Amino acid sequence: MTDRIDSAETKPSETKKLQAVFVFSGIAILIFALNLFALQPVLIDLIGPRSAQFGYILIRIAALVWLARALAKNAKRNRFQVLSTVLLVGFIDQVVLKGIWVRHDMGVHPADWEGIERSSVFITMAMGYLFFIPIVLILAFVGMESIRFRRDWKV
Repeated sequence: MTDRIDSAETKPSETKKLQAVFVFSGIAILIFALNLFALQPVLIDLIGPRSAQFGYILIRIAALVWLARALAKNAKRNRFQVLSTVLLVGFIDQVVLKGIWVRHDMGVHPADWEGIERSSVFITMAMGYLFFIPIVLILAFVGMESIRFRRDWKV
């Protein structure tokens, strides 16, 4: 009888933690999408393409570190779960969102993309993601370990 009560008490907590994973991941994907589709074009007009690219990269770095920290702290995910989720969100950012952006740019500026097959866009984005994985893992570790650092060193 006590086992049923104990398991019933833990399920809402696990459900809330899982909901937090989806909410935090959705927020990070939204940040990536707004950064790519809304903020970057505005920044290109305001401060120039190189500075806009630098800002774009800084926002991506901050969002990945924030996601790892939020998953470890608020959703109570272990290291493997945090790394897996951050890698999935990084995949969505690098392959899906950037793939959509490239496909759109191919339609808007066809002369710039002459000679490039549309089917090669996914392969190119996926290869870029493979090279991006070590950086995503480092950023995820920084986000996760920042919690441990604050707890252990009382900063």
